Amino acid sequence: MRVLDLGCGTGDMTFLSAGIVGAEGSVLGIDSYGESLRKAQERPTEEKTGNVKFLNMDLNNLSNLSEKYDAVVCRRVLMYIENPRNVIMDARKLLVSGGIMVFQKSDSMGAILNTGFPLHEKVQGWIWKTVEKEGGNIHMGSGLYSLLKGCSMKITEYSSENILQTSETGSDLFWVIKMMMGRITGHGIATEEEIGEDTLEERLNGEILKVQKPFIRDVVFGIAGIKE
Repeated sequence: MRVLDLGCGTGDMTFLSAGIVGAEGSVLGIDSYGESLRKAQERPTEEKTGNVKFLNMDLNNLSNLSEKYDAVVCRRVLMYIENPRNVIMDARKLLVSGGIMVFQKSDSMGAILNTGFPLHEKVQGWIWKTVEKEGGNIHMGSGLYSLLKGCSMKITEYSSENILQTSETGSDLFWVIKMMMGRITGHGIATEEEIGEDTLEERLNGEILKVQKPFIRDVVFGIAGIKE
């Protein structure tokens, strides 16, 4: 199988796909961010196989590709694209008849289900507000079904999964905040003083230990469709 990975980033899905299709298959990872592609190409030697290639290309320029693919995969990217339908339609043209699309996206809907976690709710709010400020569609996950149906794909699977965090797992929100700190403060969502990075991890883990119930960290939607 030949696989096209849209918005491959540092190559997680690209190499996962390569492992699935094996040596006789091939995977092309596309991304417009050169730094991510550089990191993908510098992955440990044991992850690299001869069936993986990367290309620096804007996803709005898929019409420049001429090869046909058996599968198109995409994870956590469409939410940042201004007109995802156009991208999907262009990707559909690259699929062989019977080819599949497999997408995974997050959705902020889990935030409305959480209660009793004031600090977690505030921190998660900073994250989603930042994504929204950057033009991201924070409800892309729950919109996947209508989006692919509107692109004439026959839906074969559609599911959602709550990613839960408990006192056993601890909270990873500190890691996310640390990674997004410059973006959060840059957009005026929260100040460094409000975030309190030096004590945030301890406070988050203290809260999840005290509450003793699951916190919905993320709601992830997965969908698969066939080009008939």
